[in-house]
Amino acid sequence: MNIMEKAKKMLAHLVLKLINLKILRQRCLHSKTIQRLVLEALATKSRLTEKDALELGEKIKERMLQELREKGLI
Repeated sequence: MNIMEKAKKMLAHLVLKLINLKILRQRCLHSKTIQRLVLEALATKSRLTEKDALELGEKIKERMLQELREKGLI
């Protein structure tokens, strides 16, 4: 196998991994359980104050509300 064939094989492998990561990301964005688990994991190692966390939560709620409006769900 020459260098070009190896490069093509590696590129194909990377593209497949990228596609799988994008699919996983979409699933995570739509899974409330996964979102909660990620937030809990971040919170255990976080240096955020309670005020910071509340502000972040408000921003998340606003963005989710905006997305629902854009989809015509509310």
